Amino acid sequence: CVMIGYLDNNNSPFIIVNGKKYYSTGDIVSIHENKLLYINGRKDNQIKIKGQRIEIEEIESRISIYLKEENVIVIAISDRGLNRLILLLGSKISKLDFEESISVFPNENLLLQKLSRILPSVMRVSDILKCKNFPLNQNGKIDRKLITKIIEKYILSI
Repeated sequence: CVMIGYLDNNNSPFIIVNGKKYYSTGDIVSIHENKLLYINGRKDNQIKIKGQRIEIEEIESRISIYLKEENVIVIAISDRGLNRLILLLGSKISKLDFEESISVFPNENLLLQKLSRILPSVMRVSDILKCKNFPLNQNGKIDRKLITKIIEKYILSI
C-alpha cells in the first residue's frame, strides 16, 4: 500500500479535495475551459523514458563523475512525442549570450560510446553539445527552462 510509506510525513504527497484524499503525482496540470486536463510538466526534474521515471540529476551526477567535469547539464526535449536526452558541457556559468556559444561537441560519437558503458539504456543521451557558458535566472541558478527552450529549437533545426 502506498500510504504506509507516507504516514506522518510533513511533506505529504496527498491533497484533500472536497473531503477526499488524493495522491499528488508531481505533475503540473491545468484545466481548460473545455474541461480537459493538460499536463504542463513536473514540479521536479523527473522525466519518463520508456515507461521509467528518471531523475535528470542522477544522469548529470554519473556523467560529471565519469568525465570529472563540473558544468554538466542534461535536458529532455520532446521529439515526436518521445523524450530525447541532450548533454551540455559548459566551460563556465555566466550571463553571457548562451545561444551564441552552442556548438556540436567534437568527437561526439566516441564520447557517446564511452557514456553507454556507464549509463543504463534509459539514461543515455542522444546528443552532446558544447557551450561556453550556461545562462542564469534571476535567482542566480542555471536557467534550465531557457536552456531547454533554446536547445529544443537548435536540435530540431539541424
